[in-house]
Amino acid sequence: MAAANGVDSPSSWSIVTRRATRSNDNTLTPSTAESASRNSFSSVATLEQLAQLLPDLVPARLDDLVGAGLVEVCGPQRYCVPSPSLLQLAIDMAAAGYEPDQAVRLLTVIASATASIADAAVDLLEAAPSRVGDDGRAALTGRGRGLLAHGVGRLTVHAVGRRLGITDEAEISASTSPRRRRR
Repeated sequence: MAAANGVDSPSSWSIVTRRATRSNDNTLTPSTAESASRNSFSSVATLEQLAQLLPDLVPARLDDLVGAGLVEVCGPQRYCVPSPSLLQLAIDMAAAGYEPDQAVRLLTVIASATASIADAAVDLLEAAPSRVGDDGRAALTGRGRGLLAHGVGRLTVHAVGRRLGITDEAEISASTSPRRRRR
């Protein structure tokens, strides 16, 4: 089935994923893609698969996608996808008609923000008071990893809604055209 941009829809693709905490491989299918992103899967895709998914960006803008952190080189003609959700966002932006530059710009901002968050989290862990100890750090990193991922995502979505003037969940479906943020 062809998507609006003339490319096979995401339902026609399959890339190999591996759970970050396990060494076994699982196949990422459209029905498991969302679950995979919620469960800390990273994905491995070939250059050909990425070109099929993002024909306006791959191969021409592949270096930009690597720079934005959407993909990482993990072997010859193989690319790790740390966030299948962001890959799907890039696919959806293209299908909706957004220009490649717009997608790269958003992904680059996300990469910059996450790098700042990662730096702050590492600084926190490295500057732990002696009373925290290894068990305390392990407990924090175990639970904190999911809380950080979910919290940053929710806070971002909340901020987008506020900037669009959406103050109530019911307004989301009623909103058809985003209002520009005033600077």
